Amino acid sequence: MENPIPRLNLNENDEVPVESDAISISSTNRSDNLPSVDPLKRRNLFVITEFRSICNRPPEGIYVRPSELDLLEWYGVIVVKAGVFAGGIFRFTLTLSPSFPDTDQIPTVEFELNLFHPMIHPKTNRVDFHRFFPSGWAPDRNHIYHVLQALQALFFRYDCTLDQAANPEAALLWADDRKKFKKMANTAVRDSRTQIYDPPKSDDPQALKFKPWDGSIMEPVLSMIHGTTTPPKEHPLNDVLSRQDNPFASFFNVEKTKYLCDVLPDVNAERKDSDPDLDMDVQSDDIEEEIPDSSYVAGIEEEDDV
Repeated sequence: MENPIPRLNLNENDEVPVESDAISISSTNRSDNLPSVDPLKRRNLFVITEFRSICNRPPEGIYVRPSELDLLEWYGVIVVKAGVFAGGIFRFTLTLSPSFPDTDQIPTVEFELNLFHPMIHPKTNRVDFHRFFPSGWAPDRNHIYHVLQALQALFFRYDCTLDQAANPEAALLWADDRKKFKKMANTAVRDSRTQIYDPPKSDDPQALKFKPWDGSIMEPVLSMIHGTTTPPKEHPLNDVLSRQDNPFASFFNVEKTKYLCDVLPDVNAERKDSDPDLDMDVQSDDIEEEIPDSSYVAGIEEEDDV
């Protein structure tokens, strides 16, 4: 079946494309597209339109939603399916400039967990996106969707010079000792799977909260996803399941009832009241990571030796 998720086609410099079929917002001068309105209402309209475009074509493995208290702050999670950080479930906060959309400031993304990565600042956990937006943010053609595309690519792009690196130590280790780098990545993956159930740092009602597996709640939902039972007439799954693209494809293999981030051990086999830790020790350095084909990772080419 054709992958409904738009591919991330980076050029040789990793710059995100200026156009995307996932974005329906006009790429003409945004200031000329609307009549004179209150600046706050105008800004909020653009933010909502950006969010709607992401909902229409969600980037693979990423879920985001705006804050209930401040539309400039979004809460998200990325599930990494392949590569060095395979199995990781990383919460993050995406923040827009107060002058959005009329700004040259790239939106910021900060991870909740400390990730040892060449393009993530070790003290702030903030992603350095300048590699993907070398000319800065172009408000007439860049969109939040492009930031999420770059976030996908972050986990398949590690090579960079020391002057480009947000974390020079990570860049050096990736270049000189990938075995040790992979062990540190595995530690981050393990931490993410145990800390994902901790309360989020924000008390915003829209901040993402996760609970351990509860079969009494989830088994009926799985049955509806499988099609063995029919959702009640007003159930929200009716709208989701009627879509041509599979919104569960990013996180869930409905045929095997298995989370796609569980690349090696099938943790569902022994899941009872809580989700046991992944035994990341099976990902020894003598074993190549289980890298799916390109369509599985939204067209991102993995680094050599990953």
